[in-house]
Amino acid sequence: MIRAKRVCAHRTPAGLFLAAAIALGGIAAAAHAQEVLGADRLLPEGTILVFSSDDLAASSQAEAGMPLAKILAEPDVQTFLEKPKEMANEALAKLLEEARKEKGFEDFNISLDQLLSGSYGRFFLALTHVGLPDTQAGEKIPDIGLIVGIECKEGAPDWQALLKELVNRAASSSGEQISFRPVAGESLGYEELVGDEEERPPMLIGKAGRLQLFSLSHQSMKAVMERAAGQAQEPCLGDGARYQKAQKMIGLDAPSASRFYVNIEKAILLAADIAKLALQEFDQTQYVPRVDQVIDTLGILALKEAVSAGVFEDGVAVSRAWIATEGEPKGLLKLDPGKPIDLSMLDDIPQDTASFSLFSLDVGALYDLVMDVVRTVDEGVYQQADQTLQGIGAQIAGEGNPPLDLRNDVLANIGPSFVYLAPKSASAMVPSVFLMAEVREPEKVIQSLKSIFEFASAMSNGAVKLRSSTYKETEVHQIELEGQAAMFLSPCFAVAGNRLCISLNLGDLKRHLRRGEKPGPSIRENPEFQRFFSRLPEGKPLGSLSYTDVRFTVESLYGQLVTGLQGLNMMTGFELPVDMALLPQTEVITKHLFGSLSYSVSEQDGALMASYGPVGGEIVGALMKGVVGGALIVGWQRFEEEKSRVTVAPTPTEPAQQTPEDRVRIDLSNLKAGVTIFKLQNSRLPDALEDLLQPTEAYPNGCLGPGGIPSDPWGNAYQYKRTDSGYVLWSFGPNGADEGGEGDDIKQEKK
Repeated sequence: MIRAKRVCAHRTPAGLFLAAAIALGGIAAAAHAQEVLGADRLLPEGTILVFSSDDLAASSQAEAGMPLAKILAEPDVQTFLEKPKEMANEALAKLLEEARKEKGFEDFNISLDQLLSGSYGRFFLALTHVGLPDTQAGEKIPDIGLIVGIECKEGAPDWQALLKELVNRAASSSGEQISFRPVAGESLGYEELVGDEEERPPMLIGKAGRLQLFSLSHQSMKAVMERAAGQAQEPCLGDGARYQKAQKMIGLDAPSASRFYVNIEKAILLAADIAKLALQEFDQTQYVPRVDQVIDTLGILALKEAVSAGVFEDGVAVSRAWIATEGEPKGLLKLDPGKPIDLSMLDDIPQDTASFSLFSLDVGALYDLVMDVVRTVDEGVYQQADQTLQGIGAQIAGEGNPPLDLRNDVLANIGPSFVYLAPKSASAMVPSVFLMAEVREPEKVIQSLKSIFEFASAMSNGAVKLRSSTYKETEVHQIELEGQAAMFLSPCFAVAGNRLCISLNLGDLKRHLRRGEKPGPSIRENPEFQRFFSRLPEGKPLGSLSYTDVRFTVESLYGQLVTGLQGLNMMTGFELPVDMALLPQTEVITKHLFGSLSYSVSEQDGALMASYGPVGGEIVGALMKGVVGGALIVGWQRFEEEKSRVTVAPTPTEPAQQTPEDRVRIDLSNLKAGVTIFKLQNSRLPDALEDLLQPTEAYPNGCLGPGGIPSDPWGNAYQYKRTDSGYVLWSFGPNGADEGGEGDDIKQEKK
């Protein structure tokens, strides 16, 4: 955009600021809204994809009652966010200061509040088409039908005016004749950026009432502006019969709804054209016809369109999606055996499960599909693979026995009903995954699996071993690994009744077998699961059902994130744009969360999916604001690095010597990190530093790791004391006398 490559190459402050500001404008534009007609009435029929909202102001109002908004409103979270907010504002202020030194930017001013404030109505971000260049004719630039529509209301920035101002100031600074000018011969009144001779897609802007339009394609801009002016003769997206049926099936028509549409068939054909173009460019033309053959084998052109919508209802994010299909299912679509899921398997899922997914799958058909795709791509590779599998089957079975048939002896006997679940026994170091599946010929399957792993053990010279034992009258088979993997994984399998059970954790498998002997409360008795399970459509056979304990999941991820960030800080010395000591307690983050449930129902010409949970589309807005702030912080840090490289000549220097005082500050920072981790794990501060040595499941070496509590450089113990508002850490300093953090004592305090 606007010769960004040339400007960045010169590393001028104004150029860097201009590129950052335009990027921020694009980010903020993509986070907001549109006007007059809905996106489905403004966009042409055949549009590839579109994300839209009829009223972002109404959506923002509904978001206020959602868990994410409640979490962000917590005092501890607001305190924690103060530092990154200050850094983002400081970065923007420094960029402004540098930019004002350049000609044309002397009086320029902008703020984060200005960029992110205001009210917006409708919004859409769409890809109407993609015209690939004809490389044979020397064309290089594709016609990318990307267009954004924004309806700016009270207090919102005029994004087009801001963009024009930046362009004009950049032109004044560089002396180049770049500006937005009306497109010649067009009565629709939109403008194009001209004066930049570099080859690139056009940059276009236009207005229809309060609707601001930004596009990279004349075709897209004309299509939307003609419909906004009532001049279009061709059908619009909303006129399509499939689109209208999808909206009826979904039934979420609130103004605050966010919507997503994709023409799956066109997207697949576009991807195929891009693949063919790439093959031609790399002189692999012999594979070009096989692209269409693979698509046909996969059967994915039976997928026509997908439409989804999401709303906020009484603090719950509700979303529904409809996927339209057509024709006889084959390939991927044939993997669904057409059998409803077995809801009786819910009785085997413990009440306190972290998450589960109940689904149907024809595993034999999946094997056939993989082999068919290999055969389509390369007949020779297929023949070699088939012969190899037959040879391995003969070796596994042994001389004089019928060869083991992986497809018919194992895969075809498993399913079609499956349950994948994650028990709450998982920790940061030990993954916990459990899979249950129906099995038709248990003895044949278990014997085949044993033979396969015994063969693997022989081929790996014992690196993989199979050990069998009996637990609760069930034969359990554990795969013994070597090396570090054995510390974290104990893969195992067993058949209990008519269910094949596979786990990465022997303890989880044994817990399941104990449950079979003495059943406990199932997921059906989980109140959060029942809250949404009662909303399932009556009389409709379910194709899938999933549930996640979002509170537990976020709690686990939050703990791992804190540990990872602190480890990054300790190992690299990288200064994070946050104060780790101010991290909110886990309870503050998770107390507003609850379980999430989703399901699908198969119909004759498509599938309907729905979900209920604590988080929906509002997460996108929060992430966008984080991206804006992060872009400013990182951009400024990079600018400072670039400036130092240019202005400071490298000179040989002696390596910096670490002073005892430096060592103390590092030790105190590490102790502070340990206190933070302890607080997150126990929801309280430690009473003494020795508490940080207590091993837990997640931290077997304690919150400080294997190094334990260090002494200061003068041989004295570090001091720790809780205060009314936090705690203080300190060293006696060089004189070895406790002066309460004063004198030559070195301290760090958390209030």
